[in-house]
Amino acid sequence: MPRRINVKPRFFVLLAFIVAVVITVVLLLTRSAPTTTIIYDGITVGSEHNCVVVRNEGITISDNVAQVQYLAVDGQKVTTETSVLRVYQLGYSQLHVDSLYEIQGLLLKDQLSLMQGRQDAYFTKLQEQIDTARYELGNAVLQGNSNDVLWREVKYRELLQERRDYLDSLFGNDPAIAQRLQQERDTLALVTEFIDDDVRPSYDGTLSFYFDGNEQLSPTMVRGMSYTDLQAALKVPGGLTAIQQSGSTPLFRVVRDGVWSFVAIANSSHEFVVNQMYDIHIEGYADLVVLGKFTGEAGEGKEKLLFFDVDQHIDRLLNARQVTASIGRFVEGMKVPASAVKRRRGNDVVYAKNAEGKFVPVPVAVIERDNKWCIIEQIDLSSSGVILEINSTVIRAK
Repeated sequence: MPRRINVKPRFFVLLAFIVAVVITVVLLLTRSAPTTTIIYDGITVGSEHNCVVVRNEGITISDNVAQVQYLAVDGQKVTTETSVLRVYQLGYSQLHVDSLYEIQGLLLKDQLSLMQGRQDAYFTKLQEQIDTARYELGNAVLQGNSNDVLWREVKYRELLQERRDYLDSLFGNDPAIAQRLQQERDTLALVTEFIDDDVRPSYDGTLSFYFDGNEQLSPTMVRGMSYTDLQAALKVPGGLTAIQQSGSTPLFRVVRDGVWSFVAIANSSHEFVVNQMYDIHIEGYADLVVLGKFTGEAGEGKEKLLFFDVDQHIDRLLNARQVTASIGRFVEGMKVPASAVKRRRGNDVVYAKNAEGKFVPVPVAVIERDNKWCIIEQIDLSSSGVILEINSTVIRAK
């Protein structure tokens, strides 16, 4: 006859306590755990590098310069027909120029005297524009923005010339004015004797008056350089030195439209794939991201050079040579905090809410990650009974 086992009441108490503890732990892990929702966004994964910016550019020089007059501004788009500046040759006398300015001042004084009492709406408006332009030019000078000064100076001169043409048309036949005009022509002839024709670019592109001596570098040239060669070129501005040693004067630089190169100095083990496109985030230039194609590398270790071709013109880097950039890929998809991805039985999972409101492990693949975020993809649609999608609720760490 089988022996009867007597279960004591305290066993049931212990069993009930264990069940309560398990339920409490589950509730704490699921209901009390902080949650977040899956969003659609992206992260940039890459590495930081010191980079050298290389452009197709050239310098226009002159062998006979006493003074120049700027007719265009830094950053302006120019063609072979654009007058960039006017060169005054050696032998040009400032005394003649001062005399010319004095005559022009007296001429303007006489013309303005004849304008007194005349009701002329066009001239009144023109005077107001000149006063405004003079005030804005003065402010630009005080702020020390040389490019802004050049641009405003050009606009100011245009308005002065417009006023001069208008006054000449009104009073050119006045005897006293005619005499002043003849004095101006005679003095101007002494000045223009030493004025070259306006200097124009040899090709279309973007204008700059900034030089760093490495304008001889080109995307084609740097592909054949080693790390040592590149560093030597940057330390010794050979192009500008050669120009100055020849006795010539650099006038301006024109950057051709077309491919630029970013030569990155490798400082990490991050690998890049040839012909793949990468985002290049330039440090110190807010929101400036350019797209570069990785075309190859040269050297090894800390002297490895990485070459990226950028098929766009970047106005903000017109005068930049050495920059720091984060280079990587921007990957989009289902984005969750990195703390939401857990390891379970050798697999990555997120704990997502199912139809019953319970959090269950859902296997995922981590496509990309950084220290804060992961881009994930669900890899098993049947095991958990949950389909991950945007706005799905998942558990994250506290």
